[in-house]
Amino acid sequence: MPASYQNIVTTSLHELDTLRQDPSFAGHSAPENTRRNTAFAVRLYNLWKKQGNYTSLECGVNHLIAQSIPRFFMEIRKVNGERYSASTMNNVFAALNRYLSTEVTPSVNMYKSEDFRECCSKVERIVRELQELEQNTAAKVRRILSPAHEEKLWEKNILGDEKPLQLVRTLLFLCGKYFNVTGGDELRNLRMDRFKFSYNSQNGLTD
Repeated sequence: MPASYQNIVTTSLHELDTLRQDPSFAGHSAPENTRRNTAFAVRLYNLWKKQGNYTSLECGVNHLIAQSIPRFFMEIRKVNGERYSASTMNNVFAALNRYLSTEVTPSVNMYKSEDFRECCSKVERIVRELQELEQNTAAKVRRILSPAHEEKLWEKNILGDEKPLQLVRTLLFLCGKYFNVTGGDELRNLRMDRFKFSYNSQNGLTD
C-alpha cells in the first residue's frame, strides 16, 4: 500500500458543534445542506410520531419533548429495518436542536438546557452503543480481509491512484478500513472539512 494512504486521519464524526444563540445571525439564510438535514430530521420524527401519537416538536413543552426524543432514537429504523448509523443519529439530533431553536422556541438549546440534560445523556448512550456495534462489525470485516488479500488488490491494480475508478475504490476501501465508515449514509455525509492533511518535504503527504 502506498505510504501516502497510511496515516490519513479524520475528526470524529460524532463531534458536533453546539448551536449558538447569536442574534447577529438572525435573518441569514442557512446553507442548503443544513436546510436539507433539518427537513430530513423533522420529517423522520414526524413519521415516527404518527405511528404512536407521540409528542409533537411544536408543542412547546420542554419536558414532554425531552421524554419523547430518546424513545424516538431507540425506535427509528430505515425502510429495510436496519438502524441508522451513529453519525446519522448525531446529525439528526443536531438538526432537531436546530429546528427547535430556530422554528419553535428560540431560547431552547438541548445541548445546554437543564430541561434536556437527561435527554442528551440517553441519546449519547444510544449513539455510543451504535458506535461500538459498528466498530465490532468493522473489526470482523478487517479480519475477513487479510493483509495478504489486501496486498493482492493493490498488485492487481484494483486499488490505486492512477485512474479515477481506482481512486474511488481506494477511497471507499480506506474509509471503511481506517474510519469504520462503511454505510451509504456515512459515506454521503463525509465532507472535506472532516479530514486533516499535512505535508513534509521528504515524504509528501503524512496525515
